[in-house]
Amino acid sequence: MTSIGLTIAGLALGFRELAPYFASGYNEADRFAVLSGGDYYPGISRFGRDMYLDECTNTGGGAFALFQPVEERTRLIDNCLVQALALQQAAPLDSRVWIVTAELQAAAGRLDEMHSAIERSRQASPGIVPYAIRRLSLLARYDMASRDEAGRLSDLATLFNSDSGRLYLSNLYAGNDDDRALVTELLAKQPLEVQEKFVAALQRNQGGSGS
Repeated sequence: MTSIGLTIAGLALGFRELAPYFASGYNEADRFAVLSGGDYYPGISRFGRDMYLDECTNTGGGAFALFQPVEERTRLIDNCLVQALALQQAAPLDSRVWIVTAELQAAAGRLDEMHSAIERSRQASPGIVPYAIRRLSLLARYDMASRDEAGRLSDLATLFNSDSGRLYLSNLYAGNDDDRALVTELLAKQPLEVQEKFVAALQRNQGGSGS
């Protein structure tokens, strides 16, 4: 009976976590409406937090949002930011919270706050490649790489350790002479095995592009 009771309690908790998600609708328009209206909020578990943050990123940055009135997009960003800032207090070491905060601050035009959140994201998870790519993308998009050169170099070095990271680096290498020189310099500091993996990824990428 105890195990049945625990199972029921677990199901109830799971439903409570998922209820805001399903209530937000099944398409991008519905999710945009509830996020901009402040009617969707994070669950109490890590899973619930992550689901909410992903929705802020995916819906707020999606194609549907681009065609909505500026004031509605601003409300969505502001509502997501309110929740993200609250989650920072509850989970200050959660890098996902910080990188989503950085993306939301950037969307709101607050670049100083974006940079601060990028730094906190890096402190929380310096070696997680997807977050490193998101940090680098923000710095590049808002032309702030020179302001965070040490952090940028640290993130770039991290990318040598995964397939997705090596793809990012191979694209960077193919970009311009300065980027090519930077990747080459960082590559020289990597173990031979890592260097070989990057060269293989670079060759695949160049072959796929027809060059």
